[in-house]
Amino acid sequence: MEHSTAPMYAPDLLALLQSLLKTLAEIAFEHEREVERIAESRLPEAAKQDRLRKLDERYRERRAPYEAEIARLQEQVSETLRRAA
Repeated sequence: MEHSTAPMYAPDLLALLQSLLKTLAEIAFEHEREVERIAESRLPEAAKQDRLRKLDERYRERRAPYEAEIARLQEQVSETLRRAA
């Protein structure tokens, strides 16, 4: 019998992880769309750079809580697997 090395997750944990990853993907998509809009604008280069800097800061701030939650879930899964071993 062949054993899978893929991690097994509780259905609710998997659903939460999928939701968090979907949210991160949506944030990334919105960010890239806004970067393109700024890059294609007729703003002076200095204004573009300022807006892009602020946009990147906002992007990191928006991602942070989701990334932290994913890290927490990963630690929870690792701890569960250590206990089961």
